[in-house]
Parts: sequence; structure tokens; C-alpha cells
Amino acid sequence: MPWASSAVFAADHVLYAREGALLAQRLDKRFESVGEPVPVAQRVSAGTWANFANFTASESGLLLYAPIFATPSQLSWLDRGGKQIGSVGEPAVFFNPRLSPDGRRIAVDVFDPARNGFDVWLYGADGSGAAKFIFGPGSHAAPVWSPDSQRIAFSSDRKAKNVRPDIWVKPVDGGMEEILLENSDNNTPEDWSSDGRFMSVQTIPAQGKRIYQVWVLDLLSGKKATAVATGGNNGQGDSRFSPDGRWLAYDSDESGRYEVYVQAYPGPGGKWQISAAGGNIPRWRRDGKEIYYLSLDNKIMAVAVEAAPAFHAGAPAPLFAVHPGAGTVYDVAADGKRFLVNNLPADQGSPPMSMLVNWTSLLKQ
Repeated sequence: MPWASSAVFAADHVLYAREGALLAQRLDKRFESVGEPVPVAQRVSAGTWANFANFTASESGLLLYAPIFATPSQLSWLDRGGKQIGSVGEPAVFFNPRLSPDGRRIAVDVFDPARNGFDVWLYGADGSGAAKFIFGPGSHAAPVWSPDSQRIAFSSDRKAKNVRPDIWVKPVDGGMEEILLENSDNNTPEDWSSDGRFMSVQTIPAQGKRIYQVWVLDLLSGKKATAVATGGNNGQGDSRFSPDGRWLAYDSDESGRYEVYVQAYPGPGGKWQISAAGGNIPRWRRDGKEIYYLSLDNKIMAVAVEAAPAFHAGAPAPLFAVHPGAGTVYDVAADGKRFLVNNLPADQGSPPMSMLVNWTSLLKQ
């Protein structure tokens, strides 16, 4: 079926998610579809653009799934010791805050539970002037600022709702949107090089190994994309160019758990592991002399780096702990002295799960 979703085969049916509903499609002995799919659950949460819905089922008639559960978080400014020195807007279901290169504004995803989709909003860095930035059907997310802070690239599934996102770009002054990358893959923008030429993209290829991969789009050469990191079981992401454009940081589970790596870009050159004992979501300080990442126990870590005459990374040092929300949960100011963190309430509990017993009885209704 032409639909991006995780899937489970049980009781002669394929279970899969579509627009928030969990559907069961019967197959015959030749594994061909019989009849129409039957809904067995509604408002099932999905963790990614690829619609990897959170559910599982057994032959014995048990069905377990996670309903849509969105907890408001707060965008907060913290200093290097973790002390809160400011906040941005009112609590909302925030994802992926991004500080503009000029430090004046913030772009962030805001989840709308009513339609199970995302919108991109803009705030002043001081929390003022909240404004919805992207309009129209579909889900719009993952804002990435251009180096001059005048445009924002973002992903949108408006052309293939709940199937795949394409990459679009829009001027911050509210001009016309234009499509930047459209193909059969799932494409999400991650970073824009400081010279404006390259954009790193997290891609799930439509063909081949369907895991998260990091590709780089050359915006000056016919928008040609090339693969940069394609290993691991689940893949790579959170890619960020160094300020001088010579290096690319990203996280990958190629070792069996997520770690942060830096490799020469566009190469040739080496590759270095930056994190210790696991980590993800790397960020560079504007002068390129420090990299930050989130440890597996939710601490913001700092690593001193040198790029000349050869690349060298120091030992990671913890700065402070966070209660992270979803997505890429933080960004950092140019001088590395302030961190914009998407924090959940400290007393956040576990999200609910729903279980159906004898789910196959629903197929007869």
C-alpha cells in the first residue's frame, strides 16, 4: 500500500497507521488484500514523519498502543550553570526550537493535538511577538534559518499528507513560499551552512535501507544531494555544520547506541567521536571552539575542540541537567553563555498506554 507507516502482521491482518487511525487490512493466503481496511483504534501517536506509530499486537488477541499525548513544555533561557534567566512565551507543546543566526528571533514547532499536526511559529528572542509563520493544509515543522536570518526552510507534507514531507523555504518578511526539495524520500532540513551553499537534510530513502540518513543538498549546483552518513540500525541525524563550514557534526547509533561524531566536510578527512557514554543533538559555538550535546541522562555537555592544524576534541564536561521535551530540545546562543531549552515540568509522569483484549472481534463489527 502506498502509505508510510510501521506495520504489524497478526491474525491474518496487517495493522498500520493512517491519519492517526490504526487500521487492520485482511490478507489472504497469497498475501493479497481482501476487502477494505477496518479501523480498530483512533488517535494513535506516531513518533516520526515516517509514521512509526506506537503500537503492537499479538496472535492471542492483545493490542497495545500509545494514544496521542501532548504535554505542554516551556521554552526557557538558561545560563551555563542551568539557572533560568528568562522564558519565551506561554507553555505549549513545543518541538525543535531554533535561534536565528542574528540572535533576534526564535522559530519553533508547535503541536496542535486537535488536528495531530505541527505549525511553525516565530517569537522574539525575549519571548515577545508570537506569530504563526506557516499556513495552509498539512503539517509544517523543522524550521532552519538561512545564514542571514532572512529565510526559513521547513518540512511540509502538504503535497503528500501523512506520506512524506518535502522541503520548502519562505522569507521571514512573509513573502512567497517555494519548494526546495521534492522527491519520493522523506526529507527534513537540519542545518544551513554559513556561506549559504549547503543544507544538511535528514532523509529516509524511499528505496533501499529505510533508516534515517544524513544527506547534504548543494543549493548552487542544481540542488544536487549527496549522502554523508548512512550507517547504524536506526540511523543518523541532528546534523550541524561548523561555523567555518569544514566539519559536520551529527549523531549516529552505528556503535549500538547514539553517539556524537564530527567528520570533515566535504572531505577528504577523518571522523571523530565527540561524546562519551552516549549522546545526541550536537551544537557548535559560533567561534567553532566548543561543541555541546545532550547526554543519555539528559545533561547538556560541553566539549572543547580545536580545528587547526588538525582536529582535536577534549573530554566532555557536564554543564547542567534538563527535563527535555520532544524533538531537538535545545539551541545555544552564539557565545555559548545562554541555552534555549524546551523543558517539561519536573514532575512529568509517564504517558498513558491503551490495551485492547480480543481486538480481532472489532473486525466483525
